[in-house]
Amino acid sequence: MDAIITQMTSDILLQYFSETITDDLRERIRKLVNKNKPAVQGAIEAEAFEQFFLSHYETIRRRVYAAGLDLELAEDVTQEAMIIALQFWERVSVMEHPVAYVSTIAINILRRVRRKEAKAGLVHGHVDFDLHLAAATPSPENGVTSRIGLERALRFIPAEQAECFVLHHMFGYPYQEVALTMGIPEGTAKSRVHAARKSLREIIGDDAMEGF
Repeated sequence: MDAIITQMTSDILLQYFSETITDDLRERIRKLVNKNKPAVQGAIEAEAFEQFFLSHYETIRRRVYAAGLDLELAEDVTQEAMIIALQFWERVSVMEHPVAYVSTIAINILRRVRRKEAKAGLVHGHVDFDLHLAAATPSPENGVTSRIGLERALRFIPAEQAECFVLHHMFGYPYQEVALTMGIPEGTAKSRVHAARKSLREIIGDDAMEGF
């Protein structure tokens, strides 16, 4: 049953991170370009940015989610990073690693948001520990609750461990891709995932972690 819950949690999360190109996504690009016309010189550059957006938006959003464990925030942060990329598109478009550059922008935005939350006393994870334990136990009756519970549990472990765990176990990235995404050696990625599993077992128990 726990293995089924594990798969449910991953499947539900992936519904929010579909790589399918939707009309809504195309409309979002059109609005970004229209609001930032001075940054886009002609149809060719607009098309190049659209292709960049469509190709890499989900990759960056997944990275932000893995780091922040907040679906809505991941959406907002990724869009803000894309706006910055568009505003400096002439420079970004000729970079050797533009995706890594925009990902770094997104992570920096996320950190800025978290610092503001910390100052305002809104740091995620600062919840009643008994309530946390109850919420962190996955429920086969409610897949959404399972996802939210795992998110809460992940907030109690070191951020770098949580990020690698999410990328590997919830998004299915192989260790090599986790390492490339995080900019760390593959061995470090493996050790962080292993440490995350150990930390999560200490919080929610071996039964709840079966399948990971």
